[in-house]
Parts: sequence; C-alpha cells; structure tokens
Amino acid sequence: MPTKPTTKQWKDLNAELIPQVAEWLDRHDSALTDKGRKFALRATQKANLAGGAGTRTLFEPVLLVATATEPTDVDDLFAVCDRIPFTGDYFQWDYVRATYAAAYRIFTRRGDPERAQHPLQMLSFPENGEQLADPFASGLQAIVNRANGSVLGRSADYPRPATTTPALQHLLGAVREWNIMWSYGISPDWTRDKIDTELVQALAAASSFVHTA
Repeated sequence: MPTKPTTKQWKDLNAELIPQVAEWLDRHDSALTDKGRKFALRATQKANLAGGAGTRTLFEPVLLVATATEPTDVDDLFAVCDRIPFTGDYFQWDYVRATYAAAYRIFTRRGDPERAQHPLQMLSFPENGEQLADPFASGLQAIVNRANGSVLGRSADYPRPATTTPALQHLLGAVREWNIMWSYGISPDWTRDKIDTELVQALAAASSFVHTA
C-alpha cells in the first residue's frame, strides 16, 4: 500500500539521503565536465524527495554518470533508493526505478548476476505491491507495454547536441526509458544491442556535460 510520509518525515529523509547521493556524485566528478559538475551540484542543492520534480532533479546526474561510466559502486545508492517510499505517484518514483535499471544493466553487462538480482527485483516495486519480485510478477500489461517502449514517446527526439540544461533533461528522459527497457529486456523491436547503441549516441550528444570514452 502506498506510503504517505508526513512533512517532517520527508524533511528527515531529505536530510539523510540527499547528502549520500551528493557524496556518490562527488566520488565520480571526474566523469563530468565543468558544466556537468554544476548540473550535479544544482541537483543536490535543489532536490526534494517529497515531489516528482525534486526526485527527478536529484537522480538525473546519477543516471548520467551511471550510464556513461557504468561504475560498480552504483549499488551504494541502494541504501538511498531502498529508503524512498512509493507514495502512489509513479512519476515521482520513476527516476528511482531508472537508477535500479541502470544498476541492473551495469552488473548484467559485467557478468555479475548476484549483484544484479536486487535491482532486478526492485524494477517493478510499485506494481508488485511494494515487494521484491520478478519485474513481470504483477501480470500488468502496462509493464509489458513499457518494456516495448510505450513511455519513450518524444524523449528520443532530444536535441543533438544537448548543450543546455533543458536539452540535457530532455535527453535524460530517453536515457531513463532506455535503461528501463533494457532491464525489462523482452522487446523484439528494442533489443539490448539496439538500446546500447542509442545510449552511446545519447551520451555523445551530452558531451558538454559528461566525458565519454
């Protein structure tokens, strides 16, 4: 059942969890350009886990770094993500989902199924009654549709190159969905190889903010 924290509970969660994300981003600041570091700093300063926009703000630079560098310490963020309640607002939780998806992709690509297990079971946490379970355990058609790209929409039409913050946020909407779709991994049209190619192109377009190999 969705959780509805009080204002004080949200304030306490923000005070505890946002600094942990800031510390993780600081650890990976070499992946970011000067502009990217400013983007990450602003994110941690403006973040508010009590709302959808504030949660998205916090996790956008996380998603950028995690997709660009595929760091194995991404699971340090589970201590944050596991604490963020599902309030009934799917938009609010979407960038938490995307962080789990990015982690699952990282560990799967590295051949580490044991570390991939937790993020896999958290992918559909809201739909699975806030339980750790297979992503498709709920049997909801919406999950299948999303795996096939139903939420991607116009996010894939991001500016190339993405040199402004609004352009980067547009691009990260696509990166979010591609990570999620990759993790669900059932689409015949959106194969993992195809998504990997799209992610490489997206990161190249975001080179004003993040270094690419």
